[in-house]
Amino acid sequence: MRRVLFPILAICLAVLPALEVGSYVTLRWLAHLGLVWIPASVDGYDAYRARRDPELGWERPQHADPDERDARGARIAPGESPDAPTCGAAFGDSFTWGEEVAAADAYPSALGRALGCRVANMGVGGYGTDQALLRYRRHADLTADFVVLGHYSEDIVRNVNQLRDLHSGGRYGLKPRFLVRDGALEVVPLPDLDAAAFTRIAQDGARLLPHDYFRPGGDAGIVQLRFPFTVQLLRMPAQYRVRAWRQGVPSYQPFYAPDHPSGALDVTLAIIVAFDREVRARGQRPIVVLIPDVADLWALRDGRSLPYAPLATALRARGIDPIEGAPELFARLAGRDPCALYTKCGRGHLTAEGNAILADLVARRVRAIDPRPAAAASPTG
Repeated sequence: MRRVLFPILAICLAVLPALEVGSYVTLRWLAHLGLVWIPASVDGYDAYRARRDPELGWERPQHADPDERDARGARIAPGESPDAPTCGAAFGDSFTWGEEVAAADAYPSALGRALGCRVANMGVGGYGTDQALLRYRRHADLTADFVVLGHYSEDIVRNVNQLRDLHSGGRYGLKPRFLVRDGALEVVPLPDLDAAAFTRIAQDGARLLPHDYFRPGGDAGIVQLRFPFTVQLLRMPAQYRVRAWRQGVPSYQPFYAPDHPSGALDVTLAIIVAFDREVRARGQRPIVVLIPDVADLWALRDGRSLPYAPLATALRARGIDPIEGAPELFARLAGRDPCALYTKCGRGHLTAEGNAILADLVARRVRAIDPRPAAAASPTG
């Protein structure tokens, strides 16, 4: 018996360390692709807590790129006066802000030029649709005939998340989120975790972030860079992005399914319905824009249904007619590769051309709602 066991033990002792090293290297590579979570160091965490918005979580807009923002944190394009009256406002994420393009090329600025008045660009990079709604609620004094809510396709993922680090990388991306209970929206506040608690998320995520679909050990199948590395690597097939890749769909598409365990569709629908209702209650006109990812345009190119189609259908069933950017952007391509409208193929934002198309779509809707949207505002040049 010993003659059999000793050789097996010797082989295991030789193979297992090599297997662990190989698994570690592989996980590191997968982390670079955004498929493995590496918990952030707490170095700088207290400084982050000191400068973050106590309600919305991200750095206060007025403190980020202050030369490009007015007192409310709205982006200012060259030639715009921060004191000029506004005819409209646009809320959303980096696609509203106009990441990777000049301020003048962001779609709210292009929209303002088309209408002859200032449209306040209230977009913030990394926001979910939930944070956009909360920010709109904060600015009750904002003068606007119309208010645009931009929902980028991947925002549905953010709407069931509280620590952005878990699915998109970055550091300390803690945020609030909404739940739907008894048909009503309920705010889950920004998690108030000190540095010690933050370091325990990997081991105690279920308690510290109970409402985060991406918490370690949850249904999203988040994989960590931790020992034993081989065991973590074997968990990769259950990771939500890997599952989507195996299905041949964008990673956010499964979240639009009505039966997805995250409940993301119900939450996102409730957020947009609340936005529509609250904007109308202020005497303003709501406009919802579904801003496509390049994967949405690939779907149209390949003759497949749009990944976000269930949301558009559900909104129309509730009397909200969203502007769908994907069909118009695809039509304007005129046979070009969809990547032509994005700064980086696969992970970039809309180019200046893409922003101009989006602005044109919204301008047409604004004129259809009110042919004189800028009646109370002055042109800003």
